Amino acid sequence: MEVTINHINRVKSDWLQVTKEDIEVEYIKGTFYAFGSELACLRLFLHYNKVVRNKKTRTEYSKNMLSWYFSLETSF
Repeated sequence: MEVTINHINRVKSDWLQVTKEDIEVEYIKGTFYAFGSELACLRLFLHYNKVVRNKKTRTEYSKNMLSWYFSLETSF
């Protein structure tokens, strides 16, 4: 499946409801990334890991991007 701009915009719209603040969303090599504040990324991480640890998510600080990020691997 090919990810389009519409897919990315839909993910961003959904994630903005969780983060409650602005984020940048990108799709790179099978993974969605949200770049934003530490709090925004932790909110997404918690959202995906409330009950069971989702091994396809992570949140860390990127020294290259000078920003926090949340990542979600897709399985298309």
